[in-house]
Amino acid sequence: MKHTDPPLAVPSNAFLMPFNANPRAINYYNKKYMANAGDMFSFGNAGDPQVGINAVEYYSNKVKGLMFNDVFLAFEGLTKQMNNPEVMERINEKMTLLGPAVGRYTAEILNPTIIRTIGILYRHGKLPDVPDALVDNPQYEIDYVSQLAQAQRRSEMNSLVTALQMTAQMAQFAPECLDKIDPDKAVDETWSITGAPVRVLRDDKEIEEIRTARSQANAQAQQMQMMAGGAGIAKVATEADKNIAETQVASRQ
Repeated sequence: MKHTDPPLAVPSNAFLMPFNANPRAINYYNKKYMANAGDMFSFGNAGDPQVGINAVEYYSNKVKGLMFNDVFLAFEGLTKQMNNPEVMERINEKMTLLGPAVGRYTAEILNPTIIRTIGILYRHGKLPDVPDALVDNPQYEIDYVSQLAQAQRRSEMNSLVTALQMTAQMAQFAPECLDKIDPDKAVDETWSITGAPVRVLRDDKEIEEIRTARSQANAQAQQMQMMAGGAGIAKVATEADKNIAETQVASRQ
């Protein structure tokens, strides 16, 4: 502050009061003893506003760091194109830094607020009826679907994709390892991590009907194929018997 706004000295018959060296302070002096001084001048230095600007920028950057501003600008200033694995690795690194702060805010602020709000709405009858599955065991889990929450769960998606890719590679020489994977659970987990709208997914009843119809169609097609194959065999056998009979007749003649 002294560099930005230094104390001043102004002429008078003598200094009045003790000397004040604070920023923007005014001190009166006897011009008779300081004839070479101007009517008003800065005391100690000429003032340097750039020092104040540098100080403001320093503390501004400190505040931005505490508020994780650099995390949200992870790709600012990049001068090269990155492939998808490198992009995901940078995102995971930034989300790892942000995780403790977001986790604490979620656990200490958001979760209690949401639970309290649900309780108030339930007691006032503002919520729909409790599903039958929750009547005997009324427990629920709060799932956040904001962009920040989804970004933090991207690491789970990367792990899932990596696991599926490695399983596919192993299946090339050991196909039975695919029996360990439940496709329905994999799809549900993918939709949950990405936050995609679940309204585009079919419910379990519709899926069962589709799979039943497909199974019946496959069984019918297989049956028709077997029947067609049996008819072909019978035709070949008939023609063979006919050829044998004709051969025997010809040999007798």
